[in-house]
Amino acid sequence: MMLNLTSIQSWFLGLLLSATSVSISVQALKEMGQLKTPEGATILGAAVIDDVVVVIGLAFLMSFAGGDVNLTTVILKKFLFFAGAIIVSWKVVPLFMKRFAILKVTETVVSSALIICFIFAYLAEYTGVAAIIGAYIAGVAISLTDFKHEVFEKIETISYSIFVPVFFTSIGITAHFEGIKENLILIVILSILAILTKLIGASIGAKAARFSWKSSFGIGAAMVSRGEVALIIAAIGLESKLLSQEMFAVIVVVVLVTTIVTPPMMKLFFNKNSQKELSNN
Repeated sequence: MMLNLTSIQSWFLGLLLSATSVSISVQALKEMGQLKTPEGATILGAAVIDDVVVVIGLAFLMSFAGGDVNLTTVILKKFLFFAGAIIVSWKVVPLFMKRFAILKVTETVVSSALIICFIFAYLAEYTGVAAIIGAYIAGVAISLTDFKHEVFEKIETISYSIFVPVFFTSIGITAHFEGIKENLILIVILSILAILTKLIGASIGAKAARFSWKSSFGIGAAMVSRGEVALIIAAIGLESKLLSQEMFAVIVVVVLVTTIVTPPMMKLFFNKNSQKELSNN
């Protein structure tokens, strides 16, 4: 609001900075051998819940941004979408993948997973909900089937060879950094806010769950990275005119800063010496 953004733009910016990208944290946890610890499980669980809340919040916010300001109508439409998506995920997706997998063609499992993903994303966009929400629900639905490991392994290869490079290239092309020097102070302020709010907020939550202070700050540090989740939401905001081109460039830099500082902060709290101290305590 202090930046003279409208209320809906301000809420969108707050929602964007509430997202968590756990991919960087997971890799750092793997390298430190902390992925299967209580702290690692807490980080993964909190990040998933965080993203679910942000996705739901984004669905409502996009409705208000589109001029659909009748709260009852918004709630009803979102309830129908999520209820329908859950029923389809529960009853239709497993059956579809089983039937599709037995076809005598190559890569039926991956093909069926991609079909489900694109259909969910399209229907989400068609009903006034962002495509990322439909794709997210599709991923959850597929993860509940017997094909989840095969889909994960093969989709990871496809995504990192095609979709991820294309996505980050499109983000780089879309962002214009001509006036970035004029916004340097804003970048610093937003970066500090982005780091401290996650670090302090998540640390307090972890401490309330009876972790030690070092473990709590380690969990908080792991939640700092916004990564690709924030970039996807930022791209949606730019397309929906909720972010200006100038603010989009600022957000890209802030997201980059949070991604860079996360691994060193995690190693500071999850190093071997810290673990020895924790076991002695």
